[in-house]
Amino acid sequence: AAAAAAAPRSTPAPQRGEFRYIQDDQDEGADLMPLLERRLKHSSHKSAQFRLCAGPVFHFSQVKQWDATFGCGYRNIQMVAKHLVHSSARMRAALFDGSQQTPNVFTLQRVLEQAWGAGFDSDGQKHFHGSVYGSQAWIGTTECCALFRYFNVQAKIVDFYARNYKTDGNAELVDWVWKYFEPGFRETPFGGVGNGFASVSHSQKPPLFFQHQGHSRTIVGVERREEGGKLKYFLLIFDPQVSDLARILASEKGWERHLKRGVHTLNMDKYQIVHFEGLFPSPEARSRSKVLSADEQIGVAF
Repeated sequence: AAAAAAAPRSTPAPQRGEFRYIQDDQDEGADLMPLLERRLKHSSHKSAQFRLCAGPVFHFSQVKQWDATFGCGYRNIQMVAKHLVHSSARMRAALFDGSQQTPNVFTLQRVLEQAWGAGFDSDGQKHFHGSVYGSQAWIGTTECCALFRYFNVQAKIVDFYARNYKTDGNAELVDWVWKYFEPGFRETPFGGVGNGFASVSHSQKPPLFFQHQGHSRTIVGVERREEGGKLKYFLLIFDPQVSDLARILASEKGWERHLKRGVHTLNMDKYQIVHFEGLFPSPEARSRSKVLSADEQIGVAF
């Protein structure tokens, strides 16, 4: 069994016999999308085009000597959940029983166990022997989906298998992300190649939960630019392993290495993305979603 996690003193854990939503210490952070947009518009690559998810997006980081070794999945769930809570009144009412708080890791562990108890992802429940509360067990895409589907949110998994990552660097993945963040409702006033600024457009889509073996992150956008007659793509990432992202984005230098990931860095055989498509249209649709599998597979499974 995984060792019990020692939480910071300010992060209380609900007792086994009770349940309540306990707000995470980081829940008062600011929306970082305006800061990111400010950095992007002054990109040194004037041919660059950026597509961003809908805002707001808040960053939750893993805490040293607490969840640094296991907490990335929970922190990305927090980022997506807080965005969704701010996205509509219906989402606010659906998620976490309308508490409008971002639960801490302990609470999310309890919620995941509740989702299993309600029949979501029985395979995952068996894998973890029905219990993650107080443990340092890693979680990933299926646990993320089970938790959100439990709250009536349509969370869907896409599997990406690299045909040859050494030559194409998971190009199909970044192409999918580029199309997913198709601009929705507005383009920034300064947008447009040729006027001295990079082009920044906004989607109506939520951020993406992005998983590979050993780590997960949150995709908040994608960059495309031309270099040497070829198009190059870079994912824009909020990484839970990065601390004090607001301070990093406030600086004009050095921020890119913390947020940008080029196609050449995507050198795993398999990646998974969870995307979020609103609430289920009916109780029957929610019930059918209890058995988890990839909703889409791209590339060739090895």
